[in-house]
Amino acid sequence: SDASTFTGVDTIALTTTYGTDPFIVTFDEYDGEGTYIAFKNILLSGSSTTAVFLIDDVTLAEIPSCDAPTGTTFVPTYNSVNIQWNNMTEGSYNVYYKADTDSVYISIENVSISDDSYTISDLEPTTTYNFYISTICDDGSESVSEVYTFTTLCTPYPTPFSENFSAGTLPACWEKASGLASD
Repeated sequence: SDASTFTGVDTIALTTTYGTDPFIVTFDEYDGEGTYIAFKNILLSGSSTTAVFLIDDVTLAEIPSCDAPTGTTFVPTYNSVNIQWNNMTEGSYNVYYKADTDSVYISIENVSISDDSYTISDLEPTTTYNFYISTICDDGSESVSEVYTFTTLCTPYPTPFSENFSAGTLPACWEKASGLASD
């Protein structure tokens, strides 16, 4: 389509490197009939060249009718994580998680609205995971939290425990202290 017929909805001034920070542009004030969305790169202030920018993971969705979970906290163990959030007043929750190296999230659906926590079990020790929570609104829309990251702890050693260091290497999750007289 002809770019001159487009209506500006928002301007985002990129003054630094933003990494993976999301930008949310709402179309709630737009009352046109256009069926295209365009991204326009403009000249940098005081420059005769345009900035280079990359766009990834564009999502076009209805604005959810309820809020995303807030106040999220989490406490990992060696094989689980307990996630807590501020309880919402409608719908239910979905919890999504994955190992940081995986590309697909595992979903736990329809966590009761009366719950404000969930424990994910059977995780691998000393592994980094990502998770997010979504509120499923009464009208079926979904409001998603930010993505959180945690690392599970080391596997605990049974007691009594003895280590003679005869292997010449430290056991998993151990590290050599520096600055000691015997160092």
